[in-house]
Amino acid sequence: TQVRILSLSNVSIFSEFPKNFSSSLTIVDLGQTQVYGKLPDHIFYLAKLQQLILDGTQVTGSLPNFNCTASYMLSYLDLADTNFSGELPNTFGCLKSLNAMLLDGCQFTGRLPESIGNLSQLTTMSLTHNSFSGPLPSVISNLVQLEVLDLTGNQVQGQIPDCFTNLQKLTQLSLPDNRLVGPFPFTIANLTNLQTLDLRSNSITGPLPSNVSGLQGLSFLYLSNNSLHGTAPTWLFSLQLLTTLLLKNNLLTGQIEELNGMSLMKIDLSNNQLYGQIPKSISTLPFLGFLDLSSNNLSGVLELSSDSLEYLVLS
Repeated sequence: TQVRILSLSNVSIFSEFPKNFSSSLTIVDLGQTQVYGKLPDHIFYLAKLQQLILDGTQVTGSLPNFNCTASYMLSYLDLADTNFSGELPNTFGCLKSLNAMLLDGCQFTGRLPESIGNLSQLTTMSLTHNSFSGPLPSVISNLVQLEVLDLTGNQVQGQIPDCFTNLQKLTQLSLPDNRLVGPFPFTIANLTNLQTLDLRSNSITGPLPSNVSGLQGLSFLYLSNNSLHGTAPTWLFSLQLLTTLLLKNNLLTGQIEELNGMSLMKIDLSNNQLYGQIPKSISTLPFLGFLDLSSNNLSGVLELSSDSLEYLVLS
């Protein structure tokens, strides 16, 4: 009998990773087990393998070189929270069936290879908490199916390429805690399905776009701890689905416009250069639980009626 599926996730197994596998395997799922040892390279070359899931194990290894003349069926790769290390090979883009790559919490280093632009089926690229460095390659503009791009907590540097026009399926763009510099990429403002935009704790400069044609579905906007300057644009305060607005520790100027976003639960505009009257519309936000406007030049009286407010700093 040919074994096609090996699925033992969350089973209490304490064993070294097996050396040999049936060539007929389509799914290997040993996630959240206590499997350990080096992953043999040849598992990646199994002709029928579609899913490789090893998250939360003690498996070690690095990704091998791939042969672009071969036809790989691997669509789901989950090595999150393992001991994988090394660089992504330049041939990583040969995995043209790849739909999701989850490499969070490993020890990967080096640049993202240009060949990732060949992963035209990719919907999820989650590479958080590694040591990836170098620039974010502009070839991500080819990934038109991409829904999640998350590089939180790496050492990615340089400017964010202004190449998001084609990524209209993107719902999450998270690049916080990196070494990114340069202007805010204006093509982000045209993304109509984006729900989370997180660029916190970088060195992004320049103004925010004065007008946006997208972002109407945005729920979470995190831009704190950058060097953004210029006037805080009106659209920031009128996104109907926005629940969280974090802009603290920037250099934004101007007045806070009246807020039309009735979904807001958390607002932090502290440590900027905002001035003028605190808008009375803040007092009408029914779900507001956190408000910090401190270290600005704001004035006025705020009558808050929200029963949900737990944190308030104005001075």
